[in-house]
Amino acid sequence: MKPFLSLIGALFLLISIPLSNSHATPSARLEEANAKLRYEMTEAMLEGAAKHGIQIFSDGIVFASRDDGMVANTGVAEFENITYDHLARGAVVGFTYYSGFNIEPGFYRTYVVLPKGAKTGTAYLLNAEGKAVQTATVTPTAELSAARKFTGSIGWRHVTVDYHGKHVSIEVTVRW
Repeated sequence: MKPFLSLIGALFLLISIPLSNSHATPSARLEEANAKLRYEMTEAMLEGAAKHGIQIFSDGIVFASRDDGMVANTGVAEFENITYDHLARGAVVGFTYYSGFNIEPGFYRTYVVLPKGAKTGTAYLLNAEGKAVQTATVTPTAELSAARKFTGSIGWRHVTVDYHGKHVSIEVTVRW
């Protein structure tokens, strides 16, 4: 009787353990991993934005990662209406998660001040309490876009996030 119970136990384990996609193609496995990551990242970004009291675009989140850090970036809901006049007075344009890069891991609002006609400006990474914990360089770019788009990249000793829209196109670079 014991071998029969062992067989039933083994079948139960076999049925209850989810099958892995070890037989799926490498491309299919990466697509599945990307879908899971995007879902989790969107949920985390929305939760972080709620703690900051802001709304963000959840369909435009981009991320970059490597062994020593990660950046996830998107624009705030008002981004499509922000102009260079707004930036001259100061405006929150984006919402970014940083981990690594000599920045305390966490979510930050990207508050940009770009004086009219200036070639560079200053961005302030604001924590949930509204305190500026890091400054960054803002550079206007020529890439205006009818459809909003946001980017993020990790370089040698810097992270750059971009915000492109109908009225504003800028890149924000954090250096360490």
